[in-house]
Amino acid sequence: MNIFRPSRKLALVLGGVLVFCGATGAAAVYIGAEKLLGPTFRGANGQKCTEVKTVLIKKMDRQWIRKYVSTNGGDGLSRMKTALRVAEKTFEAEKPDLVQVVVLDVNGPKDRANMRGHAIGADVVYIPDPSRVPEVEGAAVFSAHYIDRPANETGLFYGEKIVVPSEDAERIAASIDDKFDCSKPEGAVETTAAAHGGDAHAAPAEGGGHG
Repeated sequence: MNIFRPSRKLALVLGGVLVFCGATGAAAVYIGAEKLLGPTFRGANGQKCTEVKTVLIKKMDRQWIRKYVSTNGGDGLSRMKTALRVAEKTFEAEKPDLVQVVVLDVNGPKDRANMRGHAIGADVVYIPDPSRVPEVEGAAVFSAHYIDRPANETGLFYGEKIVVPSEDAERIAASIDDKFDCSKPEGAVETTAAAHGGDAHAAPAEGGGHG
């Protein structure tokens, strides 16, 4: 099995970016290509999705984008593909230095403070050029995980956290042949947050807690 072991520095900076996620109560399971590249892998571009909220994080001469999107049903792998597709589409349109896409359920929380922990069904961080994120030495282009079970009736996810090796996430992203964005309903909120200095934890914490 292809095992992905993130470096300590990568874990720290992603902790800064993903700090809002909170504890999910799920164990992280590392999964390799033999399971990712089966029949459900081929010919799938993820799911239709709806943009819930976008946060622009300005950090000196760089820009990070964090998108919250929602999907209706589907399995964990399809949610992750959705996040990969939207992350690449966002980069094509905006050319930020880092894109994070968080996939929620359509019945999940609508306020940002609660878009964390069990509300998250999949999460992708895309750093097209890791040299543009000097907080991390040896940063991966993709960091991705998903929860292996569907959301419950309140839009929360309970299950194992499946962590996808960066190289396998890249292969999945490369296989997506229709990179369409989420629909953006009228009234979707976009906010801007200023990060500080070169701190690896400069990205604002969602919900105010550390997971």
